Amino acid sequence: MKIGKITAIIAVRKGSERVKDKNIKPFNDTSLLENKIKTLLKVKNLDNIVVSSDCNKMLSLAKTLGVETHLRDSYYTSNECPGSENLKHLAEQINSDYILYTPVTSPLVKPKTYEKIINKFRGFNNDYDSIVTINYLKDFLWLNNAPLNYDPLNCPKSQDLESIFKLNFGACLLKRETMIKNQYVVGDKPYWYELDELEGVDVDVPFDFNIAELIYEKNIKEEIANKKSMLLDCTIRDGGFDTNFNWTEEEVKNTLKASSEIGYNYFEIGYLTDPKILTEKDGLWRNVPFSLISKIKEEVKPKCKISVMIDCWRYNIQDLPPSNETDIDLIRVCSYEEQADIALDMCRTIKSLGYEVSLNIICTSHISMDSFINLRNKLITEDFLDFLCFADSYGALTPDYVKKILILFRNMNPNILIGFHAHDNMSLSMANTITALDNGADMVDGTYTGIGRGGGNLPLELITLYLNVSKGYNLNLNALFKYLDNSMNNKDQIEKTKQAICGILNVHPYRLRDINEKSFVEVYNELNNLSLKDKARYPSKWLKI
Repeated sequence: MKIGKITAIIAVRKGSERVKDKNIKPFNDTSLLENKIKTLLKVKNLDNIVVSSDCNKMLSLAKTLGVETHLRDSYYTSNECPGSENLKHLAEQINSDYILYTPVTSPLVKPKTYEKIINKFRGFNNDYDSIVTINYLKDFLWLNNAPLNYDPLNCPKSQDLESIFKLNFGACLLKRETMIKNQYVVGDKPYWYELDELEGVDVDVPFDFNIAELIYEKNIKEEIANKKSMLLDCTIRDGGFDTNFNWTEEEVKNTLKASSEIGYNYFEIGYLTDPKILTEKDGLWRNVPFSLISKIKEEVKPKCKISVMIDCWRYNIQDLPPSNETDIDLIRVCSYEEQADIALDMCRTIKSLGYEVSLNIICTSHISMDSFINLRNKLITEDFLDFLCFADSYGALTPDYVKKILILFRNMNPNILIGFHAHDNMSLSMANTITALDNGADMVDGTYTGIGRGGGNLPLELITLYLNVSKGYNLNLNALFKYLDNSMNNKDQIEKTKQAICGILNVHPYRLRDINEKSFVEVYNELNNLSLKDKARYPSKWLKI
């Protein structure tokens, strides 16, 4: 039984000869160093993590992520220093019984794998003094003009080749004194622990880096495909720009009731605004009274949470009471790029008052990737934000840029969920929102019929239908259709929505001809119940089906 402290060492250095700056260059939604630190932080039976480097930038990242650092003399990271001398030096600097040597160049080893390796090592008696990860090779290998593992005159099938294994260095766990004595990460009696081919990928050259990144993305996409994202209804708040926030109380209650029954997670009931800057045209929901929120919530008794929005330049945060004195769950703080620090201070105050809080960055189509990277670095370890939402305020984003934003932020901080808010100026709100969801967005929001200023918002009814039909969500479509039948009175909008139902169900648009006057729920059910053949074709005298 191996008893004692286990410390993981992540050894990195400035630059790289074969893959330039590989330790900190973008690796999908992270970097090799950030990925390794975050992976090891999830390993439950690991006692300590130390990053050793000659690079202040890498050490700063390690400190930001909350792990120990060791500033290594540049000699030990240079080509002049033999590898064995460097390994001995690393072990000498660490105060630990055992060392888990795991370089960033094995980016696909999972936390559960590390835990299994540590548990297996702990159970060893005297039979083994170290555990080292390997992969077997089934290749026709030669060395010095001679075959290593087969007879060319009696050539076997590849599956029958003698197995030769390679060290992949995904994890090397051994006693500190043994590492110092051997000047290596393999003990005198090693246990060879086989990793599967994917986890065993070792990044050595640019090709390896690209392959590892593709596998990493595949793993992320599998996780995303299995999750259900949240939805927020901002009809009253964002749609208020079309009505000057002059909704009736009954309209708000009906909309809240529908959103609750459909299964949306949040309902944004309006703004909180400094009364001094309100105009005569501004309706009640531009600065919704706390007492009115409580009254409506008491009468409707919604299952969803209540949110409000604050423009960071239009509200005095000192006027906000603690959460136990209101019926507000989430406060979203709206900010331009240049106001982010002001907005973040406001978010800290809001969180201290007991609310969930979201920083909503607006006008993202005017923000460069460098600025987004700076924001990411600022928030990477913050714990006061519940959400970080990106708003395409001008409807100018395209799916490729939405994907870049989501990839950059989705793995930033496990404490912060990522949201996306689309506008429809270029008729891309659905495409952009689907892209956001496919790349890890935790919450998206929209309005019924897409009501909102400019090009309008993402139509909630469309994304709801899409998520149910294409992604297996279980939102209440009957409640959605009932609300639309009662509230939608624009003939063009009704026709457009029914055509959208055809599109989402993959039905020929002429199938609407005989049922177009029916209710939304009837149209949906009749189209959905068509056979695949009838969905795909519409009969005519020229076409037999």
